[in-house]
Amino acid sequence: FFDDLDEVKLAFSKLFNVAAKNVALIPSTSYGISTAAKNIKVDPGQKIIVLKDQFPSNVYPWSDLVRKCGGGLEILDAESSNEITSNLINSLDERVAAVAIPNVRWTDGAVLDIYKIKEACREFGAKLILDLTQSAGAMTTDLGSIQPDFAVIANYKWMLGPYSTAFL
Repeated sequence: FFDDLDEVKLAFSKLFNVAAKNVALIPSTSYGISTAAKNIKVDPGQKIIVLKDQFPSNVYPWSDLVRKCGGGLEILDAESSNEITSNLINSLDERVAAVAIPNVRWTDGAVLDIYKIKEACREFGAKLILDLTQSAGAMTTDLGSIQPDFAVIANYKWMLGPYSTAFL
């Protein structure tokens, strides 16, 4: 029963440069984002940054978390890829607990520079949670270099996998 799963996790780990022991097969992106939200500490007064018009599965869990913790949700509005990356980096400070973003915006294909964003997150101690559903399998993504705190990928798009499966 587990041999096929181990083989899939190993293939995924090679494709994204991450240890197979750190890969979980899950039922959906929303499940993965909710799992991340349950494992991120947000203190009163801290905030989580998301993008305007971001896919709802990467907004609702964060909204719920900050409501319960006395934090805030900052919704970043930007038009172009460069503007998103620079605005997001400029929004970071010690009050940011986490940044929960895609690396490709689903509404228009704008690409964020997640390498630069991760470096800025490190500087302020903010967690980085990535939804890579719009790009994984179509773009090279080196999770070993980026080292996000969580990365979630639905399999039904560019990964050419079945519905109701995703990776965390």
